[in-house]
Amino acid sequence: MQQNKLKKHSRFYLIDLYAGQGGFISGFNRVDGWEHFLAVEITEKHCNVLREIHPNVPVLQKDVALVNWEEVLDGTEIDCVIGGPPCQPFSQGNNRRNGWNDPRNGVPTFVNAVKNINPKTFLMENVPWLWGSSQKQHVQKLIDELIEFGYTYTDAAILDAADFGAPCHRRRLFIYGTKLPHEWPVKTHKGKHTSARNYLAPLLSNREPDGAPLPEWVKPKIKGSKGDIIVDCKQGNKMGRQYVSLDEPCFTLVSTQGIRHRIRYKGEYYRMRAPEAAALQGMDARCTIDGIGNAVNAWQAEAWAKTMKKYLIDIDQNA
Repeated sequence: MQQNKLKKHSRFYLIDLYAGQGGFISGFNRVDGWEHFLAVEITEKHCNVLREIHPNVPVLQKDVALVNWEEVLDGTEIDCVIGGPPCQPFSQGNNRRNGWNDPRNGVPTFVNAVKNINPKTFLMENVPWLWGSSQKQHVQKLIDELIEFGYTYTDAAILDAADFGAPCHRRRLFIYGTKLPHEWPVKTHKGKHTSARNYLAPLLSNREPDGAPLPEWVKPKIKGSKGDIIVDCKQGNKMGRQYVSLDEPCFTLVSTQGIRHRIRYKGEYYRMRAPEAAALQGMDARCTIDGIGNAVNAWQAEAWAKTMKKYLIDIDQNA
């Protein structure tokens, strides 16, 4: 009887909101048992990339706020909703960070979609600043709203993708909601991070250098002779500098790698292109730079896919 139940529920329906170019999808595709019911994305070029790279994922180009979920679902029961609402109002890299009342804030829309879809579980991703700032009160209010709605076990935490095997850091806020008790992903690589070298060196070895050294006045501190990643970020009138050895995880990527991110490898300089950024994020090299820099890291998404699948199997077995 148990075997029949496991076979019956061997696949779980998933909806990805604000899908971008598929960071979440890339990670969930690494775990058997997930079936993408729908990916919703408003940007045409992102939808085109999704359709090319993930032809088996139905893509709806539409504003999440305007989706008629009763019509789209047509009675289908959804197991899981995931998504990373637009983070520009809260991103530290954005000089126009207007906060909660910014019209680009998609967090309330994500919450409304979850309530309309009513999945068994949901997961929202966003920037850490949203949880450790004056915006936290707004987020907590929505969490309380979801708890009252029926997602009794809804909580939040900031996690780093490097702790789950990614060759780059990416600290992000995750809000995880279920109707029964749940567990969070296990940090499989905490204290034993994956270096960026094995992911970047093969790509750089196969192309010509295309980046100029940093200006002399920047005086970069090069760690060792084997090469380093150098980020050159200009924000306002200030120049921010960060140097990360190839023998460590890369720093968190942004959506303009070609301008901000330079790699020093064997004494030569390279501008980070989409293939390098995609390799660090666990995504397809056909993605565009802005789609990669804003995406959920695939290693992080994979950890969540395993955790949420286990939750769904457990509740089905105990039903």
